[in-house]
Amino acid sequence: MTGQSLTRRYFPLLWITLLGFLIYGQTLTYDYTYLDDHEIILNQLDRINTLSYLPKAFTEDAFHTPAGKGSTTPFADGLVRR
Repeated sequence: MTGQSLTRRYFPLLWITLLGFLIYGQTLTYDYTYLDDHEIILNQLDRINTLSYLPKAFTEDAFHTPAGKGSTTPFADGLVRR
């Protein structure tokens, strides 16, 4: 492949990436919000920092309560079975 055909081939990808960065790039400097980010991320850092938690991520909801009967939250995380 020549340099010109590579440029022509990846030109749309470059534009999409640049457009996405221009639209969402400003959010890289945002801080956590104290709505659900505080409960889901900051209060659970000891659990979500380890790889051993990964299997549980598919069996618990976003607020880390066991899935199944009695789970009343509508927020799902992963493959929660109801």
